[in-house]
Amino acid sequence: MKIQAMRPTFYGLEMHLVKIYRFINEFKTTVVIIDPISNLTDIGNYMQIKSFMMRLVDFFKTHILIP
Repeated sequence: MKIQAMRPTFYGLEMHLVKIYRFINEFKTTVVIIDPISNLTDIGNYMQIKSFMMRLVDFFKTHILIP
């Protein structure tokens, strides 16, 4: 298990995506937990967060392999 903690206000939504992508690729992760998603409201509006989550889920579907 690897825990990566990032404060929502530390980066913008785009940089959070980049960091998550790198983390998953580096550690070949098969399970990801993001908690709490509601904290993203500090750095984006509803549509921005929705777009962020859709891109994240799409990335998970194409990059996280189920063993």
